[in-house]
Amino acid sequence: MIYYRQGLSLRARLNVAIILSVLVIISLGLIFSVLSAQAKVHTTVSSSIDMAILSIKDGVRHSDYKQARFWQSQLGLSAGTQNLRVQITLPSGQVIKYLGNWDMTMGARVPGWFERMIEPQVISRNTLIKTDIGTIRAIIHSDPRGVLERAWIRTRALFGLIILQACLVALLVHMIVKQALTSVAKILSGLELLKKGDFKKRLPSMNVPEFTRISDAINHTAAALQKISSENRSLVSQSLNVQEEERQALARELHDELGQSLIAIKMTASAIPSHDTQAREALSSIVSICDHVYSVVKTMMKRLRPTMLDDFGLAVSLRHMVDTWLQQNQDIDLQFYCAQEVDSCSSAIRIHLYRIVQEALNNIAKYAQASVVIIKLDMQCLSNSGITADSLGYLSVYIEDNGQGFDQEEIALGFGVLGMRERVEILGGEFELQARKNEGVRISILIPCQADTQHERQVTQL
Repeated sequence: MIYYRQGLSLRARLNVAIILSVLVIISLGLIFSVLSAQAKVHTTVSSSIDMAILSIKDGVRHSDYKQARFWQSQLGLSAGTQNLRVQITLPSGQVIKYLGNWDMTMGARVPGWFERMIEPQVISRNTLIKTDIGTIRAIIHSDPRGVLERAWIRTRALFGLIILQACLVALLVHMIVKQALTSVAKILSGLELLKKGDFKKRLPSMNVPEFTRISDAINHTAAALQKISSENRSLVSQSLNVQEEERQALARELHDELGQSLIAIKMTASAIPSHDTQAREALSSIVSICDHVYSVVKTMMKRLRPTMLDDFGLAVSLRHMVDTWLQQNQDIDLQFYCAQEVDSCSSAIRIHLYRIVQEALNNIAKYAQASVVIIKLDMQCLSNSGITADSLGYLSVYIEDNGQGFDQEEIALGFGVLGMRERVEILGGEFELQARKNEGVRISILIPCQADTQHERQVTQL
């Protein structure tokens, strides 16, 4: 036996791969966004301090450089200096302060994790600026909160764009994979049909060229197998027909030649007059032997070709077979039912059904060790079955026993069961066998019943 390790399906594996890829893209996007924001905050703060120093250098050339209002206007005009606090000490010792708007925010709430990753700090710089009026000391303090808020807004937008792109890519890949897996599912269904022996179905053309080639190869294989199966079925059908004809001819020869000869020998022996005791015993022995041989020949003729099947029909023949079988297996309870309509089927169907039931009873007697057996033959008319004018519907056969059964995966089917399956397939029917260890065997057969157009039969019920 070959055991296959069960695991995740291809669809599940691809979905997991897509989800992991999206998570990796989002994680990398987050890291990139944070690093970019960190560099942007540092660059912006440094630029603001540099611009403040340039504004101070330009401001000392103005006539109002000693006025604090002037510096408020001078520094306030420079972009980015709103988040600075500047203390200017003029050569005369006068101190002028510029207080930026540290409380100004843009209304964006910066998450704590983002602030911790950026790690903004107040930057202080003490700078001496040489001018025409002397050396000016500028003490500058930066507050990165405003810059941090703007960085969070940009990072949030960038991160959202990355998530949107990742989701769109994942959706696109999922759609492509889904379409591909749909083709895979169709291919698998076609292979399952081939495994079950159904060679009639054909796979449609796929959207993916590689899958289309696989589909064409499977269709070609199915067509070849269907042709081979049809040829084999014809050969088996012809072989069985020849076998039945030979059996019928042999039964006829046994009846006409050997049977008549035995009767003639018996009559001749009985007509010989004899007063000798030994002679009379010899003649009596000859008559007894003729009766025994004739009984054996008669049994052989019934096994080769049941004459009741031609004379009285399938239902009566099966009832006689069952009664004879019960005489040999008296400890088995056999429940038998056969609809009279089965005799309306063609002669080929009747002889095949007779052999199928005969083989089933032989197998039960040899192997089943059953106490209860159920055999039921009935006619059915299935909807959408495509019944033609000369079709009578479907003939169903159900055979069940409560014997020891067997494991279908461990024990190969014997030639008897295979022969039953072949007979059903020849008739264009369906054969299903269900067996389990210690749970008996169930056989279900469904055969399209074609009418016997050769001649009308008069069936006599016993």
